[in-house]
Amino acid sequence: KHYRRVAVISAICGGFSTQIIENNAPVVLYLAMLGANDSLSMFSTSLTGLATLFLLIPGASFCAWLGLRKTYTLSSTLGFLAFMLITFAPFFGNFARQTVIFGGFLYGISQTIYQSTWYPLLDNILKSDERSKFFTTMRFVYMIFMALVLYGLGEFLRSSPELWLLQAVFVVAGLTLWGRKYCMDKLPIDPAMQHESPDLRKSLSICLHNQSLTGYSVYLCFFYIAYASAIPLALVYMKS
Repeated sequence: KHYRRVAVISAICGGFSTQIIENNAPVVLYLAMLGANDSLSMFSTSLTGLATLFLLIPGASFCAWLGLRKTYTLSSTLGFLAFMLITFAPFFGNFARQTVIFGGFLYGISQTIYQSTWYPLLDNILKSDERSKFFTTMRFVYMIFMALVLYGLGEFLRSSPELWLLQAVFVVAGLTLWGRKYCMDKLPIDPAMQHESPDLRKSLSICLHNQSLTGYSVYLCFFYIAYASAIPLALVYMKS
């Protein structure tokens, strides 16, 4: 029970940074302040998705080769650097907008390798019959907390925030990644767990022959096609 609570706190810490990027409102507002057009603002909302599309499977191989602890430590480091790049983008002058885009993509890369460590870590503290209850509780607590945080953030920023306020938000988001790492360091790892030699062909074959998994993947595909662009498009629409 103690480790399950630690895992929930870890998810909340990482969730703040994720929502700042994937919810897109702060990034869209930030780019608008830096003079970006609507097309670039919309493109910025796809960075995490693009990184996931091309790098999630290689990221899982990388995790199997490097090990869980080193992989999520690297992920936290890359994510923190990404937020620092976004924070200090105005100091890059004419390349400020490109710096924000690069920082967003770097964060997307950090997330792809982080995701490869999260579920294997939970396997060390969850029995198979505990997973449904744990994930239900975790997601409920996570979503309520994030809703309150985003509402509070909206009240804090108001309709026309200063540039430095958004920069402060990005700094806090970067720091929460170290909170996530601290919590993950507390989770145990089975000492019998060994590094593996990645075999992508075998792993993909297993996944493709799992009808429940492929069906769920197709469902998610259509869900994100319908949903992913709705919120950022509405934000650009309202700003215009």
